[in-house]
Amino acid sequence: MSDQDRSARFIGTDDDVAIIPPESDTESETRATKALDGTKSTWMAFFKTAVREAMAGRVTQPQALALLSNRLKRSGEDAYRDALRENGITELDEFDQFQLDQWDGEQQGYLRSFVDELYSTGLTPEQADSRATLWADKSLQDAYMAALTSVDKNSNYMWKYSAEAKHCTDCEALDGQVHRLKEWESRDLRPKSDRLDCKLGCKCELIKTTEAAKGRFLGGVLNSLRCNQVFIISRMAV
Repeated sequence: MSDQDRSARFIGTDDDVAIIPPESDTESETRATKALDGTKSTWMAFFKTAVREAMAGRVTQPQALALLSNRLKRSGEDAYRDALRENGITELDEFDQFQLDQWDGEQQGYLRSFVDELYSTGLTPEQADSRATLWADKSLQDAYMAALTSVDKNSNYMWKYSAEAKHCTDCEALDGQVHRLKEWESRDLRPKSDRLDCKLGCKCELIKTTEAAKGRFLGGVLNSLRCNQVFIISRMAV
C-alpha cells in the first residue's frame, strides 16, 4: 500500500464534508488484541487529519466542529461498547444511553472551545498530537471505565504497573493492591487519573483478578472511610 493510499481523504461538497481516516494494516489486529486501543487509534488518526485540514483552510470552522463532534460521539460509544463486549454484553440499555449522553454533553463543550482555539490561534503539529492523545487517554478512557464499572463493579481489580515505565510515588503505593472496581472508581483512582502525581503520564493498568482485597489505597484512605462509616452507624444506633 502506498503512502498516498494510506493518507486520510476528504470527500463531499463545501457544505457536507466527510473524512475517511487513514487505513491501517494492523487496525484489525490491534482491535483483536485490545479493542480500546483500536478505538483510541482510530480517534487520534481522525483528529489529526481534521486538524491538519482545518489549518490548511480546506475545512470551515462549522464543518470542523461537526466532523469532530460526530467522530468523538461515535468514538465514545465505541469505547463504551468495548467494555461491554469484554463482559459479554452486546446491546446498550437505557442506563448505558444515559451515561453516554452525559459523557457526550460534557465533551461537546470541550470540543467547541477547542475548535474556537484552533481557528483563532492555530496549533502546531506537536500540539495537535498532544490534544489527540489527551482526548484518547482521558475522555475515551472515562467512557470505557463508566461502562466497565456499570457491569463489573463488584469484581476485584489489581493495580499493576509496567516494569519498563518510570512511576510516581502514588503508583508505587498502589501497585499490587486489590479492591472492588467500584471502590477504585469512587476514589477516582485509575490509571491516568488527575489524582495521581503522574496523571496522564501513567502507564499502569487495572487488571481483573480473583485475589482477595488487599491494600489501603493512598495514605490509609480506605481504613479512615470505613472507620467513619462505623462511627456513623454506631451513632445512628444510639
